[in-house]
Amino acid sequence: MELGPHAIAQGEPFPSYVDKMCGHGLMYFLPFHAHGRKKGKLIKLYHIITYLDTSLDNITRDQKSLNPQDQNLHSKLNFTAAIMQKLLSNILCLLSKKYQVGHVDASYDPNTSGKDVFQKKLPGCHLLFKYKQVIA
Repeated sequence: MELGPHAIAQGEPFPSYVDKMCGHGLMYFLPFHAHGRKKGKLIKLYHIITYLDTSLDNITRDQKSLNPQDQNLHSKLNFTAAIMQKLLSNILCLLSKKYQVGHVDASYDPNTSGKDVFQKKLPGCHLLFKYKQVIA
C-alpha cells in the first residue's frame, strides 16, 4: 500500500507533511537483527509481520469509520492485509516444515479506541511508513 493515498484521505496536514509526520516519532516497533540462526530470524520475522497485520487491522477499522466513503483506501488497506496474511502463512509453513514449529506465540493490540480523531489517523501514517521500509 502506498503512503500517499492514506495521507490524502486523512486530510491536512498529512499530505503536505507526510515525511515529517509519518517518519518521525514512530510508534513502538519490534526490533529485528539479521544475525543468529535462520529459525530465530524466521520467528522474529513472524512476530514483526503479526504486529504489522494486527496494526493494519486496527487502522482499517478506524479508516472505515473516519473515511466511510473512501472505498479506494479501504480496498488498498484490505489488499495489504491480505498480503500480510499470506506472508504469515508462508513463514509459519516454512517454520513447520523445516523446523517442526507448529505455533508461534505472538499477539499485539495497538488499540486506538477512545482516542481522538488525530490520534486515530497518526498510527496509520506511522505504520505505513514503517511498512514501506520493512517490505522494501
